[in-house]
Amino acid sequence: MINGVHCAEHVVLAAVGIDVSGEKHVLGLREGATENAAACRALLTDVIERGVNPERAILVVLDGAKAQSGHPGAAASLREGLEETLTVMRLNLPQSLERVLS
Repeated sequence: MINGVHCAEHVVLAAVGIDVSGEKHVLGLREGATENAAACRALLTDVIERGVNPERAILVVLDGAKAQSGHPGAAASLREGLEETLTVMRLNLPQSLERVLS
């Protein structure tokens, strides 16, 4: 997961991995002005350069984006694909990990 923590005028982006037991592991941190695509890309590039294998299967988790109300077409697309978006329920994960991701 990537999430931003706001501290005054700064944003610290954190890349967090979750193992099969539901335990969270910080994979990387990066300071930025916002949670924009460039900052997230730079964080992920750093994580990959430090050894996380990008070829492994991953599940990406997004939290509530502020931009949805300003982009009704994007919001409609998310609603349309909601069932496919909720892959957590179909991954047959241990209950503790499913609870963390859900």
